[in-house]
Amino acid sequence: MPRTERASLMLETDAFYDSLLERVEEQPSNILASSPTSDDKLLERLANLLEGSVGSALAEKDWADAVSEGERRVEASIPPGYIDRDKLESELPERASGDHRIS
Repeated sequence: MPRTERASLMLETDAFYDSLLERVEEQPSNILASSPTSDDKLLERLANLLEGSVGSALAEKDWADAVSEGERRVEASIPPGYIDRDKLESELPERASGDHRIS
């Protein structure tokens, strides 16, 4: 494909996505944070997909070790999860180690 035709297609594609994004952002959100999760079809499908794939909870020491390792990886910029630096001071129990723990 000639370079000029490729460039033209890229411009058309960019314009399409910009237009699509603009239209989507104009719409009010139909999903409220307080919506019941029992009506969430995506969550239901995800739960079915993960059924039997999630292990038991970690022992307290293993949990603490996993959190420490996740934080070490964030500090050293080692994936997964290193981009979650802003979560190091989070009030979440796993702080920045969430991505590392599920990998």
